[in-house]
Amino acid sequence: MKAFSIVHKGLEKVAGKEVSEILNCDGNVGTEIVSFDVDAQKLVNYAFRAQSVKRVLIDLGSAKEVENFSFDTFDFPLSLKYTIKVEGVKGQDNRQKIAKEIGIKFLVGEEVQFDYKTPDVTIIVFFNGEKYYVGLDVMGHELDQRHYRVFPHSASFKGDFAYYFTRKAGFEKGKTLLMAFCKDGAIPIEAALFDSDGVVQDVDEVYTYEKLDLFKDCKKPVPGSWKGAVIAADETMQNTNATRKNAKIASANIKVHKYGLDDLDVKFDEGSIDVLIFHITSKDEDRINELYYQASYILKPKGRLMFIGREMWEFSISDKFNLIENEDLAKGDSIHRIWILEKK
Repeated sequence: MKAFSIVHKGLEKVAGKEVSEILNCDGNVGTEIVSFDVDAQKLVNYAFRAQSVKRVLIDLGSAKEVENFSFDTFDFPLSLKYTIKVEGVKGQDNRQKIAKEIGIKFLVGEEVQFDYKTPDVTIIVFFNGEKYYVGLDVMGHELDQRHYRVFPHSASFKGDFAYYFTRKAGFEKGKTLLMAFCKDGAIPIEAALFDSDGVVQDVDEVYTYEKLDLFKDCKKPVPGSWKGAVIAADETMQNTNATRKNAKIASANIKVHKYGLDDLDVKFDEGSIDVLIFHITSKDEDRINELYYQASYILKPKGRLMFIGREMWEFSISDKFNLIENEDLAKGDSIHRIWILEKK
């Protein structure tokens, strides 16, 4: 069947790579969209494991104009209750108008039960600035809001962004990653789940696909085995406690320590870390020299260093590192800038 994922702007390439890794097929990457062909069981596996996506959907068709849209053939059970949700369109009135137009085209001639409060199935109409993509939401809710973030930190990230940072930093399965200033642990948790082919979504929940005959023989996936080492450190007990609790909920195998910045060269061997990520808030920006010192000591040669900071932060590049890349990433109304450096 044809399926697609909705992803945050800027995460498309990583999401496309994830499709090839999980499904062993090439995805078609577009603006905030990755589409692919898949069977029912593989789609379930992907929906539980994918870390870079907001939604996973069965493709029901697309069109540049709503009035030209028509539904692809699909066996919609009339016993279920449906709702239509529009995303990517500004203005409540505009979204309601589009939902109504799509609703008129849905199961024409049949008595459809629409229930906007407690639906069994949600039909998503997503506009990416180019086309309207219509799909059946396989899981029934946004997948970037991880169930394990019971103890969140206001400066941390949702799961898809946290995963993006780990992959962008160069973390691969079997490597050693250290996340300093770990906040609520989202970034190291996502790294650990990736390392183990982990199950990201809560297997104890009931999801939309389980109500459809197409998926009646599908099984929920099970986690794989740990290959590398993921370590989280923070200077506050509040953050380390939150990270431990969140990691336990996520079944993520990470080591959590209360370490100050100047402890790192004492607690870790020289040249022992493959990837080092610092999430820098404004209060730590003037510690750049210490950040460089610690990174140069514990990173392996050619090891990767990532800084996540505010857009306006300016600093010089140490002569012990090469700047590989920097980019801006929008998170709501704020912009985060990332710098990726490699130890010489």
